[in-house]
Formats: sequence, structure tokens, C-alpha cells
Amino acid sequence: MAGDQRVQAYFDARAVPFDRVYEPGPGIRGGLDALIYRRVRWSLDVTLAELGDLSAKTVLDVGCGPGRYAVAAAERGADVVGIDFSPKMLELARERALDRGVADRCRFVEADFDAYQPEERFDIVLMMGLLEFRADPERDLARLSELATEKVIVNIPPPFRWRTTAPRVRHRLRPAPPAFYVHSPAAIGACLEQVGFDAWRTTAGWFVGYKHPESRPA
Repeated sequence: MAGDQRVQAYFDARAVPFDRVYEPGPGIRGGLDALIYRRVRWSLDVTLAELGDLSAKTVLDVGCGPGRYAVAAAERGADVVGIDFSPKMLELARERALDRGVADRCRFVEADFDAYQPEERFDIVLMMGLLEFRADPERDLARLSELATEKVIVNIPPPFRWRTTAPRVRHRLRPAPPAFYVHSPAAIGACLEQVGFDAWRTTAGWFVGYKHPESRPA
């Protein structure tokens, strides 16, 4: 996706609607959003349950979008770097960090993951809602593993459900950015093993890979 201004424009245009699915409004539209996008909110909840207290931890949020995960991690005590190549997404993320009083713990960087070269490593690395737009998950997971010292958390849409099938069909019928890739849970698990995670576990397309035995919660 690096350098494709059409893809950037796609995510810029969808920044506000995407952010709203985390807090559905009243009425019929809100009810539909609550139903359709319940997995989005579930992924956030299960990730926060895995992370627990983040005092003195560092977190990298790859494809941070409107900052829901990054700000929540900062509220739990982490120092967070969020990267995204959508200026509009980053604008929302910065506003959220200010509103929640954690702007001093958050740094948001406009960057494509392929070109991002941090000087430091991070205790925890997140890549939420991004792998379905990436063609080579093994390469991405290997890079995430290099950047993390404790654990990596990623998610994918479960295959063969309408939330996965609809964008795949839409892209085939009317090609437009971004490309959408369906990765099976078995393939992601195999990638995690291939790139050297000590252990990993999954629930319904949500994965956490542990770098060392002591990084697993008791």
C-alpha cells in the first residue's frame, strides 16, 4: 500500500464513519451498527483484557486508525507510538488522546509500515484490522516480531463470513483500493510459528503471539 494516494484517500474518507462504530448512536442506524460491527468492539475488549496493566510498558500500534487502541493503552499506563498513513485517522487519534488526557503518553506518526524504521523496540506491538489489506502476512508478522520484545497482537476477519465475503466480492466486481486479502486462521498460526514466536493462541481470528514464556499472562 506504500505510496498509493488512492488508498490513503480511501481511509481518510472513512475515518469518521469507522470511528463511530465503536460507539453506536441511538435509533435504527445505531442498532444496525451495533449488530454489524460488534466484532470490532469485541476485538478491542479482548485485546484490553489480554494487555491488562501497562504501567512502564511501551506499545506500538501499527495502523492505529482513530486511536482507540492506542489511547486505551495509554490510559492503562503505557507510552504509545501509533502509526498510520491516513492524516484524517491520525487527526482523530490526536484529538482522542487530548480529550482523554493522555496526549503526553501518545505519539502519532504519519508513516507507512513498510517504510517505518523506529530506533527502538517495543514491549508490545499491535496490528489490528490491517492484515486483511496486506498480501504477505508472514513478512509482516516477521517484522512485528522484530519490533516486539514481549508479545504481538493481530486480528483477521474470520473467513467465509459475510463481513469477509462482501468486501472480497465487491473488490472483484469493481476493483478499487484497497485490495482485500482473506487469510485463514491456520495460515496466520503457521506464520507465527515460522517467524519464531515462543507460543501463540487464537480466538475467532484474534491472535496473540508470545516472544518468551514469561510474557504470557498467568
